[in-house]
Order: sequence, then structure tokens, then C-alpha cells
Amino acid sequence: MSPPRGIPDGFVERPTRGPFARLVGPYYEAPARGSDASETVRRGFQVEERHTNALGIAHGGMLMAFLDSVLAGAVATVAEGSFVTLRMTTDFLAPARRGDWVEGQAAVTRQTRSVCFVRGELRVGERRVATADAVFRLLPRRHAEQPDSGPSQTQAPPSERTEPGETG
Repeated sequence: MSPPRGIPDGFVERPTRGPFARLVGPYYEAPARGSDASETVRRGFQVEERHTNALGIAHGGMLMAFLDSVLAGAVATVAEGSFVTLRMTTDFLAPARRGDWVEGQAAVTRQTRSVCFVRGELRVGERRVATADAVFRLLPRRHAEQPDSGPSQTQAPPSERTEPGETG
């Protein structure tokens, strides 16, 4: 099956991992290139109208959300469990326009037992659009094994809960 129009060869749609990613995606992924390919991630997305701001260019928040995904992908190449973003510093260098293919690449620059440092960039063709540096917290296994499953199973359904001021 060939990729949708505008998606470069070699990129395949990534499985979506959460409600937010479904809202802003789809994102695509391709094998990394170069000598550090085992610890580098390469992802892309095509700028759609819903990703743009009032100026008709990709919204900075969209670019940051995508960069966070790219950076997290690099962390996933070295982390054994779950992790969360602690800090991300982004520099916007050039606009991405509707229809542009935005490609991101990131690599881990340093890792300790509890944090991972990552650097990445976004490009449209040869033009660099944004760069980012981030720190991710590597979570202890107990967090990785207990995903948030929503409300407690012992909590009453909303229709049976008493409102403030009611006595039940």
C-alpha cells in the first residue's frame, strides 16, 4: 500500500497512543539514517489547515507537540520503561505552511539513571523550522506497571453520586 499523497516513501503511519495524538495526528515514522540510527528517531507529519494559526502557518503549539513526540521517540530507543517530559526548550526558526511535509529527527545526548537528555529538530525540505532540547524523567517500574485506568472501580457512577450539600 502506498502512503497518502505528499507522504514520502518509507514513512508509515504510527499507531496512535492516546487521545491527544489522535486529535493532532496522524504522525508517520521511517527508519533513521546515519551512524547513530539505533538511537535516533525520524518522524513526519503533513501540515493540514487544522494545524495552522490565523497567519496560515503551522501553529507553534502543533510544532511543539510534534517535537515532543519526536524527542520521546528517541528516549524510547534507550529507556526500559515509561517516561515523561520534564522540560522542553524550543526555538522557532522558520514557518511551515499548509501542505508542507514536516520531518523531525532526534537523538539522545546523555542519560543518567533517572533522566534522559535529548536534542531534535524539524525541517521542511532542507529548511530548518525548529530545534528543541528536552529532559525526560525515566519513571520507576511501579509507575510503568500501573497505567491510569480512569476512575476507581469502587467509585459510584455519576448518576448515583451525591452533589455537594446533599445528604444521600
